[in-house]
Amino acid sequence: MWLILSLLGFFLLKGKKGKVTFYNTIYSQHILFLSTIILFFLTIIGYITYFYLCRELIGSWGSNDFLLQKKLIDLTGTGYPIVLIHLHLACSILCSYLLFFNEDTKKNYRRYLFACLYIIIILDVVRSFGIGERLALVECILPPIIYFLLKKRFLIQLKYISVLIVGLIVFFVASESVRSWIVIKENNSNSSVWIFGIQRLLAYYTSSLNNASLAHEYGYDGTTTGYYLLRGFSNTPLLSKIFNPTTMYGEDKSNSWSDIIESIPELTPEFNLFSAPGFSFLDFGYAGLLVGFFWGCISGLVVRGYRSGNLLSALFFPICIVSALELSRTLYFTLERNVPTYFALVSVYIIIFNVKKNRQSILVIGKR
Repeated sequence: MWLILSLLGFFLLKGKKGKVTFYNTIYSQHILFLSTIILFFLTIIGYITYFYLCRELIGSWGSNDFLLQKKLIDLTGTGYPIVLIHLHLACSILCSYLLFFNEDTKKNYRRYLFACLYIIIILDVVRSFGIGERLALVECILPPIIYFLLKKRFLIQLKYISVLIVGLIVFFVASESVRSWIVIKENNSNSSVWIFGIQRLLAYYTSSLNNASLAHEYGYDGTTTGYYLLRGFSNTPLLSKIFNPTTMYGEDKSNSWSDIIESIPELTPEFNLFSAPGFSFLDFGYAGLLVGFFWGCISGLVVRGYRSGNLLSALFFPICIVSALELSRTLYFTLERNVPTYFALVSVYIIIFNVKKNRQSILVIGKR
């Protein structure tokens, strides 16, 4: 029902296909390019801080020490410098848009954009395989692929998508060989890494739905009162004081996730997500169905804006795709890792919009 309502909201607002005309002017290219370079250096500062704090934990993922893994993941949401690593998504989106979607991008810009994108991808590979955060690499890789495919015909898109699916399976198996295979191989020497990887891939996306069903059976619906819907803001520096769950609801809900996992015997610390519908039900009970409708409406507006040539919608398009891919695992669009990207993309759009508006005003005055 959650997915049905999300699809209903999507199709209600996605609109009809129109003429796509984005801001392909010289001044918009300058702003997008400078914004990309600024975001790139901010991301590098974040990664330097992150790798310094994680220097003792890199490579320890295969130990299956889940407390150590949790400590490692928690680092990404604390402190002002380290939160800058989440700007890697905004940097990838802007680089990819200028390289693969905006055909008018200056040639002398392209080599710098390619260099920025390559460096971010390399850092995310280290973050993915060395520290075990696969989603970071997926976030970085998908924007260039999505913008590349959007410029192709449908049949060609299908061909590349099939290659992409195979590539994602190989990537998942490769990451599992680093992350968990070492321990499994010691206990079962006859097991195949490919069979193990595919089994883990299926469990990766189905266990969250099972966890949501268990949480519902144990009566946890509506116990977190909006915490997961607003956690992106409540766990982000500066915004945490405004969107603090204790201030808003009178009770701290930040530990409810671990409390639920510990209280349900069937749950494991490793597969500990509850899917997008599950988190919505944890927040609001059956009223969480409206979260699905809300997400569908937002996605529909983004697609509608993209089809009508809105730059902001084009920049948010890859985030909607990643969010759709992660529906069976989590409420991706509410995660704190996305908040810096939201602010960055909206800020770039506002700057371009205001410059465009001012230039039009100058032209009107000049004609008089």
